[in-house]
Amino acid sequence: MTKKLFKEEFVKFCFGLVATTLAILIALAINSRKDINDDISRYTNVTKAIKYEAIQNEFILRESFEKYFDTDKIIMQKLSSKIAEESLKSDSFMNNASSNEIEILIKYIINLKKANKFRDADEEYKKNEKLYDKFGDSLTWAFFYVIRGTKNSTQDILDKYSNN
Repeated sequence: MTKKLFKEEFVKFCFGLVATTLAILIALAINSRKDINDDISRYTNVTKAIKYEAIQNEFILRESFEKYFDTDKIIMQKLSSKIAEESLKSDSFMNNASSNEIEILIKYIINLKKANKFRDADEEYKKNEKLYDKFGDSLTWAFFYVIRGTKNSTQDILDKYSNN
């Protein structure tokens, strides 16, 4: 049982690693291509990287967070917001993104960070029986709403960049 869980988590980790690596390589390619002077092209490439990161996060939400948050199993993976955060530092992105797009992206980043904090708390909660005795299922129910909000904001990002 433990070996099976470990294998499942390892496969999920490998998928996440590949997706993150692909997204980072796209972002690096954007920055290293000196012949691209078109601000719109750079913006489009950044949005593609954000989309790939969101696809990875959607997978982790579905295959780890949603499966294990209300069980005694620990969620092994964390969600990534690195590319989304870096895009807010990009002049090309900020010059071409709408205010609504920036608002959706900020909400997405906040929800990812919140979900990761709840993942950390959930892990501690599952390891410490005294915490469970003190708080019962309250963390689990709060985590459910955090996961739902994160899933919704991830879907908003995927919908926004569906044409990329």
